[in-house]
Amino acid sequence: MWSLDPISSIFTAECYAIWQALLFFALSSSLACSIVSDSLSVISSIGNNFTKDERISRILNLTSSLENDHKKVRFIWVPSHVNIIGNELADAAAKQAATMAPDEGIPTPLSDYVG
Repeated sequence: MWSLDPISSIFTAECYAIWQALLFFALSSSLACSIVSDSLSVISSIGNNFTKDERISRILNLTSSLENDHKKVRFIWVPSHVNIIGNELADAAAKQAATMAPDEGIPTPLSDYVG
């Protein structure tokens, strides 16, 4: 679990979680992974290869690097709050992480301050 600055947007938090999942996958010996998220806005943004959003660009760059290493990444959107057990567990973990002190090493994008 990681805790972001309270000013961080949900979009930033979802991007950070996906990026961390990709880093975990990069260190694994697995050749394929599915990353499941209830954030339709992030999943849709990942589909835009021409994004100017730094958070999405970081995800796309890491995904491309993994694919160059012959690792397959699939992103899947699931609806939230419909009793999908894995999603409910992830939401509970996110709520718990939000009660922790923010990790100092996690940058908050400027857009979260002005957006």
